[in-house]
Amino acid sequence: MSVANQTLQRLLLDLLSPLRPVDQQRLTMLGAAEWSVVMRSVRQHRLGPMLHWQLSRGQSHLDVPGEIRSVLAQSYTKSTLRSLTLQRELLIIHKILTQAKIPYIALKGAYLAYHAYPQAGLRPLRDLDILVPKEQVLAAYEVLLAAGLTRIDDYLGTPDAALLLYKHLPPLRSCSGQAIVELHARLYDQNCFLHTDPSDDSRFWERCITAPLAQEQITYESPTDCLLHMIFHAVYEHQFNNGPLLLPDLAFLMTTQIIDWDLFWTIARQEQQMRGYILALKLTQRYWDVGHIDWPSEVDGTVYLNLEAALAIAESLMLQDVETHKGIGLHLEVFRAEGLAAKGSVLLRKVFRPKIFIAGFYPVRAEDWRVYLWYPVYWLRLITERLPDLWKTRQQSDMHEEINHVTDLQPFRAFLKNNWHPLRALFWAQNPLSLYYQELL
Repeated sequence: MSVANQTLQRLLLDLLSPLRPVDQQRLTMLGAAEWSVVMRSVRQHRLGPMLHWQLSRGQSHLDVPGEIRSVLAQSYTKSTLRSLTLQRELLIIHKILTQAKIPYIALKGAYLAYHAYPQAGLRPLRDLDILVPKEQVLAAYEVLLAAGLTRIDDYLGTPDAALLLYKHLPPLRSCSGQAIVELHARLYDQNCFLHTDPSDDSRFWERCITAPLAQEQITYESPTDCLLHMIFHAVYEHQFNNGPLLLPDLAFLMTTQIIDWDLFWTIARQEQQMRGYILALKLTQRYWDVGHIDWPSEVDGTVYLNLEAALAIAESLMLQDVETHKGIGLHLEVFRAEGLAAKGSVLLRKVFRPKIFIAGFYPVRAEDWRVYLWYPVYWLRLITERLPDLWKTRQQSDMHEEINHVTDLQPFRAFLKNNWHPLRALFWAQNPLSLYYQELL
């Protein structure tokens, strides 16, 4: 990543922050090309509503081009209308599952938008994530289908195969067609090597809360579990590449809700993830007012070694180009494999997937002989979709710089080193920037 782009990234993070004043000169120096780079990141990471809000409040003195302000205002209006649509869809899901006597939890984004952020439209929602106890999730899937939700053509995998492979079943389209619903059987992918998924613990469900939404009581994770969930998702599942919305997410949650810090650090310690949680909270504290954090007093001082370098890298990871990191995973795997045989093995594993993977992607059971008939369909998709995407990524001028950036993260690796469990190749092969974490093993 070029120095110029890194400078623009830091500027965007500062513009989004209520704590970091931005001098007008930093904006005056931006030309059309630089604003284009900034707005590309804004669109990719759904930052328009929050940037509009900040430029209307703490940063209102800044002279921003009129067309930029107009685009941001439109994104805020669109997000506000979208939040109303998702609210209606959540209430419908609540009614369906409640009538079927199936317990559920609305995860992360919905709780943040409707109960933590000052305005729901400031927290864009892509879809609805609904957690159901694992033993009831397949029944819940059928209940939703019977109520009028529909399968999506691009995700026709067998639900029971998806249950074995992923944290959620194939997504569904709402009755209105205006929202996607992901029915989760667990909070995290099962190959994360947590001791157990939090949702397997009855105490997690006992801590759940309800909050009013249009005269209905919707069930959510407790604020403490939500905070743990968001940080694990950002640090350990996405390595910060899911964007800067993490920072206001954590800040608004901590300043509007009561966090049980004793429970928070107990769980972080049990899963050997203290450093990752400290990193995420320190990063948020750098840019946002987070209220009181009851930091653990018994942490070894070595936990804070390399913290500053790790924070700088985390900032950069949050604003990676989405299109680049989508295609960089295979390049990284091949690049890091030693020798032609190892590189060929990486490619062969992508071509000859196990039957359960095919069943999770296409409408056939893994034990059915017809699963083999779907391999040509999968290969055709690789040839017509994946290979062109990989070729396009390879032609990008900054692709090699991005690979070097991802693989040259020693301070970040050093900071997180004691927090990682052995990881299965299957899980990490599905995460675009995960390969460098293998050096932590």
